[in-house]
Amino acid sequence: MIILASVVFNGIAQEKLKIGDVVNGRLKITNDAGLRSFFLNSLKNSGCLGKEIKVEPSPTSDRFMVYTRVTGNADKISSIGVMLVRAGNEAFIAKPVQGDEAGPGGGGSATYSCQGSPCSDCKISMTWPSGSWMPDVECICEEAEDQCNMIVSVSVNINIGF
Repeated sequence: MIILASVVFNGIAQEKLKIGDVVNGRLKITNDAGLRSFFLNSLKNSGCLGKEIKVEPSPTSDRFMVYTRVTGNADKISSIGVMLVRAGNEAFIAKPVQGDEAGPGGGGSATYSCQGSPCSDCKISMTWPSGSWMPDVECICEEAEDQCNMIVSVSVNINIGF
């Protein structure tokens, strides 16, 4: 598996996008349209998203990995997901924060996508390792032993003073 990492520098963006509510440690998606719009924007508006959105809570329910399948993407991406961060009883796609509020891992979200090479059906497989802020994410090919690539996108804040 080849892992490609990209860092997205964002000058103008919202700090967080509410995706759902957390009730008894479980995520209830209340902003399906916003989540799907985020995914489509990440896919450069190419392709169709699957009907089912899978949710995997962290052991402490302070983060949630949500992901779905993709068809018809020009870049051959066949799965996309994002890590949501819990704040109170709500779950957000969030930019990382700085200082004392950052928490482990900076507290921000990361977006994962799986791209076939030559596999046409790569899916996200993930676990939450103990003591780690980020999940372990793999792209698994559903067809024989073909290869999948993973693309991880994170936002970083850079303050430049003059």
